[in-house]
Amino acid sequence: MFSLSTTAQVGIGTTTPSTTLDVNGAMSLRDGGTLTLVNGNNNNINLGTVPYSNYRIIGPTTSFSVNSIIPTTASDGQIITLQNTTNASMIIRHNNGGLVNNRILVPSERNLELTGRYSSVTLMYSNAQNRWILQNKLSDETRYYTVPNNYEAGTIYNLTYNIPACTSTSIVSVNLLGDWSVGTQPWEEITIHHVEARTGQVRFILVNSSWTTDYINMDFVISVRN
Repeated sequence: MFSLSTTAQVGIGTTTPSTTLDVNGAMSLRDGGTLTLVNGNNNNINLGTVPYSNYRIIGPTTSFSVNSIIPTTASDGQIITLQNTTNASMIIRHNNGGLVNNRILVPSERNLELTGRYSSVTLMYSNAQNRWILQNKLSDETRYYTVPNNYEAGTIYNLTYNIPACTSTSIVSVNLLGDWSVGTQPWEEITIHHVEARTGQVRFILVNSSWTTDYINMDFVISVRN
């Protein structure tokens, strides 16, 4: 059953559509098959002459990045889901790599790393922003990277990072990154204490117990597993 009203409302399975597209029944989105990517950066990914809504990624053997994807011409609202069938981590890079109009906007303006085989991400293209917009993701673990910061000697810091994937029952770990090293004296060290998860937030205490050493350009990788 198909109907077209005088107000250009399309009904499938109904003769009285109440929205622009009104489907009375299930909707199927066909699998577009495999999408072969490479280790490292993947720019201006071509979805083929007949684009689909779902793709299974194959190819990479180590961590790889999805940087930019070629949308269908004039395809405002095009939606695709990428499923990683490899054992390598998939990184969705924020607004970086390839042609500007093919790039992806990620929440919090940070790269998103998805771990675990069969993790997936759903993207929608926006003509208004000339970018893909990250809509949803599924992963056994999500990693967030903070911007570098400086921590003075003999100082305690209470730090909070907003991470939308985090809930009060999340398993969270915080690891130090950056160009820093533990001093030669036992009191010259920097440690992380009391990591906790709250809805949308990760909070922890950082202690620089050295009285002589400032730690410069340190950042963190925060892992969240739900």
